[in-house]
Amino acid sequence: MTDMGSSGTTSPIRPAAFLLEREFWLLILLGLVFFRAPLFLGETFYYRDLYSHFLPRKMVFAEMLRSGECPLWDPTLQGGQPLLANPNNTILYPTSALYLVLPLLAAFNLDICFHFLLCSASAYLLSRLVGLDRLPALVSGLTFGYCGYTLSLGNLLNRLLAMPYVPLLTFLWHLFLVEGKRRYFLLSVAAALFQMLSGAPETCLLTYVFLLLWTLLFPYAAPSTGRRVARFGLLLVLALGMFSVQGLPAAEMTLNSSRAAPPAAHAHEASSPDATPAAAAFSTWSLHPKALPEMILPGFLGLTDTLAAEDYWGAPLGDRGFPLILSI
Repeated sequence: MTDMGSSGTTSPIRPAAFLLEREFWLLILLGLVFFRAPLFLGETFYYRDLYSHFLPRKMVFAEMLRSGECPLWDPTLQGGQPLLANPNNTILYPTSALYLVLPLLAAFNLDICFHFLLCSASAYLLSRLVGLDRLPALVSGLTFGYCGYTLSLGNLLNRLLAMPYVPLLTFLWHLFLVEGKRRYFLLSVAAALFQMLSGAPETCLLTYVFLLLWTLLFPYAAPSTGRRVARFGLLLVLALGMFSVQGLPAAEMTLNSSRAAPPAAHAHEASSPDATPAAAAFSTWSLHPKALPEMILPGFLGLTDTLAAEDYWGAPLGDRGFPLILSI
């Protein structure tokens, strides 16, 4: 087992060895069994934003490239909208290549299942790296990959794509700060860039705040705190610099969208008579304190997987009568 105390490592770190461990592959096997229906039995994911937004965008993207068109503009959405410039469409995210070589639904299912497996695998690797034994690392992987919050992201594709990079980027960054090897820094930059390309800015922000705190507070023997922070800054500059190819057009698109209009334009989104329109638009789908028991009791506010609205008795607590995150 690797000792990651304040004095550094007592033995060389061999992260590739973690991939050979029986518990790691048991974790992958459990994931394949859990998602056997969409992977092997012909079923597919469809709920919510998946069928109404993400799947149609992937279909348009694949059809345009196969016909020799550059996927800059989507003529099928609201009279026409930018396709490539919108990170929410995840067009530049690496797994978009799946839609060019596989049938649409097969690529879609594989894309979703792969990221759940990547969540659990990355949590396992990080746990092993910081010194946990194999069984606790297995529990960590199962918890992170299959907790209510992570599974609830299955119908919010961009947020699901961003989720594995919370432990994966931490894993790579920690390796870099301990080993000082350039390849780990470059892999950290790639992981940060991929998370940005997922189109989930709030997840990215939380990840980088967490990573900065890790950089500041973990008891590294070397380098100094100042040098660690400088390297963290360089990591973000490089990742943001590459992301700007999509990020700058996205910013321009956002400024010209209806959601960037004055507060009066959002009056229909007010969640209470006393809320200002701008505040209501910003705080839509905030977590109500009465929903916190769901952290311990799944389904505390009712069922979200039926067609009967009355099965979800937490509707009065939600801004639109239904939770954004199906189960915390």
